[in-house]
Amino acid sequence: MFINCPFDDEYREQLDAIVFTCVNCGFYPVTADSSGQSGRPRLERILRALNESRYSIHDLSRCKGEGDKNLARFNMPLELGMAMAIRGYLAADGAHEYLIMVPDKQRLYQEFISDLAGLDPQTHDGSTQRIIGEVLAWLLMAAEAPAQLRLDEVLAKLPTFQMEKRLLKRSWGREPPWSQVVAAAASVAQTHSGVA
Repeated sequence: MFINCPFDDEYREQLDAIVFTCVNCGFYPVTADSSGQSGRPRLERILRALNESRYSIHDLSRCKGEGDKNLARFNMPLELGMAMAIRGYLAADGAHEYLIMVPDKQRLYQEFISDLAGLDPQTHDGSTQRIIGEVLAWLLMAAEAPAQLRLDEVLAKLPTFQMEKRLLKRSWGREPPWSQVVAAAASVAQTHSGVA
């Protein structure tokens, strides 16, 4: 499961929610940086991770002007385009599915990426609850996801995962290795029943 979203501190809680939801559904999430292969060009790592993933999630939350120069970040639309190309031309039988998400108030994506006309991106308000709800609903449509998994269960277990991740970060003195983050998510998903 390739995750394409903002990686800034403002979006950290939402990223954790996406990672945790994916793990609860039995998927191993990856990002451009999770391979640890910093010696390879970033675009090569992204393309490889996308091509090796059956699914990808793309949150276009940062496609608006920011900062003193009012510059937009277009890494996320670029990575979405790569996923669309893999589905259309590279994956066997179009075997790459993707979820597109945009903020509720950012319906302007149709103006800056008019080629998305005809697609139905899911919207969210930036809250972890809405993001988990959108990701979970989409993943439950995948044959591999456990159909009995409920939104309230994932939401109830999320704080435990967040605490485990904070402990890992404190132990490492920086962001922990990706494999340990995913292992912590899997451990919480398996050992904590969440809601009765």
